[in-house]
Amino acid sequence: MIVLKGAKLLTREGDVSGDWTLGLKGGLAMEGKLVSAHLDLDAMFAAFGVVLPPAPALAGATGPAISTVPLPWALLRGPAVNLSGRIAAMGFQGETWKDVSFALQLKGGRLVAAPVTLSLPDGPLRMSLTIDAESATVPIAVDLHAPGIPLSLIARYAGLPGPMAGAVRIDARLRGAGQSPHDIAASLAGPFSATLIGGSMTNAAFIMLTAPSLEALGITVPRQGNTALSCLGLAGSFEKGVGQLRTIALDTTYLKLVGTGQVDLGHETVAFKLNPMAQISGSSVTVPVLVDGPFHAVHGRLDADGLDKLGLYIDGLFG
Repeated sequence: MIVLKGAKLLTREGDVSGDWTLGLKGGLAMEGKLVSAHLDLDAMFAAFGVVLPPAPALAGATGPAISTVPLPWALLRGPAVNLSGRIAAMGFQGETWKDVSFALQLKGGRLVAAPVTLSLPDGPLRMSLTIDAESATVPIAVDLHAPGIPLSLIARYAGLPGPMAGAVRIDARLRGAGQSPHDIAASLAGPFSATLIGGSMTNAAFIMLTAPSLEALGITVPRQGNTALSCLGLAGSFEKGVGQLRTIALDTTYLKLVGTGQVDLGHETVAFKLNPMAQISGSSVTVPVLVDGPFHAVHGRLDADGLDKLGLYIDGLFG
């Protein structure tokens, strides 16, 4: 057993100090409390060869959009870890996270990270994470309350071209299981919501997200420039990888809509019924659009039933 009291480590990736106990007899065991003024997690992952799952492949690609490559769960089997710490500034995925506090326990392949907190401009983020890597199914549970995750980080994971501005409030209690990101997504269960007030994204990213609706309505958006996001809202729940979206709301420079829909992460398909707003004779009316298909080839079309109702409305306006 190795005991380190008041140890300090300075590297290019950051600094760490604290008390550590390392045991090698009968397997690796680590216990300690650490304090860091700055830690670059991206650089540490790179140094240890840890590769995060790639962003989903978007339209035009082939094969699964959500990675089917097995995650390195074997790394959690064997070591026994009991760590807690505070990091004043942590670099992760190109962002700097302030006042990070965590408690982490790993034993018998079961990882529990709770609580994990950090400071955001709109309030503290709170998260708990549980992974049981000893189970063949590898069950995972995450509870997250985040007053404002940078939109740029979400866009990076979604494979959308930046830059982005704004922060998304996320509340979720999700459960899943599996060997790969696709397995986990296909088994996802639990409620979630995401809201954004004020922000922007590139027109290129906006087109990638809303092309089926834009094409169905004949709206042309230039590929260069930015789209202002006045409001974005999603609320729903997952069951066996199928997300039922009770609320879809979007207010942007080029498109304003509300709607409902379904996302099937296992089969990688979507089915939305959207009601974009249009101006007719100075009055706002909804133009119904159906958006569906696989992730790689989502398409939109005007809803014939809804158009009949719209036609009656226009007849009433113009006689």
